[in-house]
Amino acid sequence: ISRELFTVEQVASIADNVDGERWERKVLKTYFEGDRLTQIPTVRKKRNVVLNWLVTQFEPGVSYPEARVNEIIKRHHPDSATLRREMIMTGLMERADGIYRRTDLKKAE
Repeated sequence: ISRELFTVEQVASIADNVDGERWERKVLKTYFEGDRLTQIPTVRKKRNVVLNWLVTQFEPGVSYPEARVNEIIKRHHPDSATLRREMIMTGLMERADGIYRRTDLKKAE
């Protein structure tokens, strides 16, 4: 039974998830002091980890005017324009008629 439950592929997948989560925590610890982002990572993969965290500061299904989005982002970093744009470009948020919404379709990769 255990051979059927724990195939090599399943064990490898679990290990990848654990390693990936460990790496993401390390990235967040590197770029954050408390809840303040010390700098925007230049490496895309690391920046996406930060963006994936940042989008969790927005409630799914809630509409936000741009001023409110900027206010929330500025709690964590002063460059709200860059971070807001990056969340749109990665598909983490969508914008229509000046209103922003969290998409929750995927993680930025």
